[in-house]
This record gives sequence, C-alpha cells and structure tokens, in this order.
Amino acid sequence: MLSISNDKYQKLLNTNQEKGLNIVNVDDLSFIEWEDIISSFRKLFTEYNNGNCSQQLIITEQLLTEQFRQALLNDNPALRLIEAIFCQATHSKYHLMHIKKMGLKQFSYTDQCIGFAAISLALGLPLAADKLTGKVVWDIMDRKEKKASYQTFSEGKGEADYHTDTAFYEKPVRNFALHCIKPAECGGGVNRFCNAAALRQKLICDPEYSWIVKTLTDIPATFRVPSSFTHRNENECIEAFIFGSDVPVRFRLDSIHKGHELKYGRQNEELLQAINALMHLVDSPENMLKMRLEADAAVFINNYEVLHYRDDFLDPSRHLLRIWTN
Repeated sequence: MLSISNDKYQKLLNTNQEKGLNIVNVDDLSFIEWEDIISSFRKLFTEYNNGNCSQQLIITEQLLTEQFRQALLNDNPALRLIEAIFCQATHSKYHLMHIKKMGLKQFSYTDQCIGFAAISLALGLPLAADKLTGKVVWDIMDRKEKKASYQTFSEGKGEADYHTDTAFYEKPVRNFALHCIKPAECGGGVNRFCNAAALRQKLICDPEYSWIVKTLTDIPATFRVPSSFTHRNENECIEAFIFGSDVPVRFRLDSIHKGHELKYGRQNEELLQAINALMHLVDSPENMLKMRLEADAAVFINNYEVLHYRDDFLDPSRHLLRIWTN
C-alpha cells in the first residue's frame, strides 16, 4: 500500500508558466507499484467479463465505466494520489502536465497500455478512439500499409500541422494524453504547443489583429471527418467555429480544406486569410513551446485551449500511445 507524506507529495510536483502555458511537471512516478495496478486492472477486467479470464484483454470505452474507475482507484491508493495531482492541476488551470518518467518502460506493450489507461482514469473517463471496436488506447505510429481516402496525422510520418484533437467532432474531447513507448531515433517527431485561447484574448485587444478573432468567430468552418473516425460514410462533415463559445478553440487545417472542397467545391478565402495570419502568430517563438517526449514520458494536454504540432520524422519505429478523456 502506498503511503506518501504531504512533504513528498509537494516535492513530486512543480509548476511553471512558459510561453503562456501553465505547466505541471512531475519528475518520476516509478515509485508506484505498477505491478499491483496492472494486476488489479486485469482482475477487474475478468470480473466485468463474468469471470471469463480467457477473453482477450481489449480496453474499451464500454469497459471503463465510472464503476470500474472507482473500483480501480479504491484498490490502488497510488491512483488516488494521481487523481489528487490532476485535481490540483485542474484548479491551477493547467494547459500541460508533463510526466518525465512513468515507470512503465520495462513492461510489455499490453501492460503499458493498461498502466496508461489506469493513470488516465485518475483524470476522467477515456473515450473510444476507434469507432468500430470501442478501443480507447490509440497507437500513434506509421501505418504505411493502411489505405484510406483520408488518413489522420497519427497514422503517418509527415508533419502534423497545428491542430486540436477531434476538431471534427460535434463535441471535441476535453483532454488527451500521449505516452511515449519509443521516440524517433532520427530526432524528429518533436511537438510544439501554443495556448491559443490566451492568444485569442490577446488579439481581441490589438487593433492590428482583432480582425482575425472576428473572422474566426463569425464565419463557421466546415470540417471533414477522417476515415478512421467515421463508420457511417467516407464523406462526413460538420460545421463549427474555430473560435467558439463552449469550445474556445478547435482547429485542423487539412480537415477544413477537405471539408470546404467536399461541400462547396472551393475554399472560403476570407476564412483562410484569417487562419494564415493566426498560424503565423501561433508559431512565433514567443507563443510556442517545443517539447520532445522521451521513452516512458507522458504529457496530458488541455485540448480546449492548446494547439499542438508535430514535426516530421524518418524512423518508422516511432511509437506513442494516445488516450482521450472527458
């Protein structure tokens, strides 16, 4: 059973603000008894499947209910600690939580997925990334063998322009997390983060740039849904504002390009002009933070306020895990 003093709890965390981002840093979680958490998760999985221990362990949205979450956290005081850390981060209005060492590196792929899902349950309830299977743990890796009319960034090695996750959903996910199993040995795949919600407020007060906010608030964008995230048809689109009220920021340029082309046969030049001006500001050094995730590191991101980017890479063995939570 984990027993951790308040003094040690405080030493575990440090916060800072950099480039307009409130960042919670956690250096090392390897003191956690991951074997106990993984064993507890497997036991609960078997119980929730009527004692059928032979069934393949697939972590789905249907499995990870609030009842499952509470049972797992009650069995593992370490997860209650993580829940307290997330709670403190939320009250601090965090944008990024960077865990430099999870302590999962020595485990199998399946057990790393379990550990990552378990720690995500301390934040909230994970959502299905795969609409067909309901799986919540998504592999970010090169899928050169996969053929689809519209692939998502997580399936290739190319540059992933600034975006928010699930911008093409009616209700985008509130948070998402990345866990690095293997970084790109070539040095690529570096992330950039920008607090776009804060930048929006800054631009409103600037006579030179306030037109950007007005345009992105007044003109809706048409987003095409990538093939991996729809099972209804290959040409699904939604309309939403880039700068909204319930969702402060949602953005994915390739989805907007494809959506407008599909629905209207042309682009909205006024909208694109504002987007291009915004992206120039987003990627300026004073507004953007670079971060390379090393093996066994994780980062939790506020998806309603932060735009993120990934540069291209050559190493086909680069492998991250992603989980969405609300």
